[in-house]
Amino acid sequence: MEQINDLLSACSARFIETEEYSVLHDYRSRSSRLNYDDRMAIARSIDLTFAPLFDLLKKDAPSLKGSDLQFYALSVLHIDNFVLAEYLTVTPDAIRMRKLRIREKLPLRWYELLYPEQKRNCYADVTLHSLQEEPANVNLPAESLKNTKVMKNKMSFGRAVSSCLGKYFTLKGRARRAEYWYFYLFNVIVVTAFYLVAGLVRNLAFPVMEPSAVEIGNTVITVVEWLLSISLLIPTYTVTVRRLHDLDDKGWLAIILCLVSRVLMAIPMLIVSAGGEMLREALLSSTDLILSAFSSFVALNLMLIGLFILRIVLLTRPGTQGPNNYGADPTVAK
Repeated sequence: MEQINDLLSACSARFIETEEYSVLHDYRSRSSRLNYDDRMAIARSIDLTFAPLFDLLKKDAPSLKGSDLQFYALSVLHIDNFVLAEYLTVTPDAIRMRKLRIREKLPLRWYELLYPEQKRNCYADVTLHSLQEEPANVNLPAESLKNTKVMKNKMSFGRAVSSCLGKYFTLKGRARRAEYWYFYLFNVIVVTAFYLVAGLVRNLAFPVMEPSAVEIGNTVITVVEWLLSISLLIPTYTVTVRRLHDLDDKGWLAIILCLVSRVLMAIPMLIVSAGGEMLREALLSSTDLILSAFSSFVALNLMLIGLFILRIVLLTRPGTQGPNNYGADPTVAK
């Protein structure tokens, strides 16, 4: 027991001398939050400085994961729950629950080392700090990453589509980049497939059909087109709001990115469906009207291109690391 205590003290003293310790120690005085690079550097430093201790602990408790080992190492430094939560990108309540789970996994001698009956207030022997008696003004290092290898929660195409459709009317919460752009790709695939099928029907089936049947077919295609557009617009709008929330931005920009762009795309469709034949005859009889229509078409497309560029600039940015005003980090594995 004494040998482990001495080893833990030595490893802790080495870690306290690192730059990563300074980042954690001064966190409460920082104006910015810990970023991904900070967390990666701290995790590497912990693994390096506490490696001899981790080897012993893993022999006694092989069920402990890498994140558990790092949690143990930093717990003996008596980190307060607020800093631990920031480092792990979770809530303070989650930290308390994790401490309880760690207690159940620890062998007796390691448990007694981490939770001694008495606490010493000297950093020279950090092994005897009690987590059950946390001081209110501690400015010590934060807890390590959950696990540097699993911190990022994978998002596949199917999972993104399922998530967006499952949150059809949900405006609250956050959506990571992969979720938004996979669903955007899903929109493109569905719409392209619809127009391909509609084009084949009009070019192959309509020429051999009766005029009355052609009229009914055109009506059905138009109705399906509008229903498809509306059914995709709602989840696209809500996932755009959540993507903006992930950036810690307000969701009102989704009105411009989704609703305005859909209206601009629908204008030519509305004009053609309302009076396509009359418009065609008017254009053939007036050169000025042709130039005016062409200018309007160019302006409309320039606005659509501008909105698409704005969409790319805004929504390809990485989300806020850790919790923000709209919820927990969606990239962190639960």
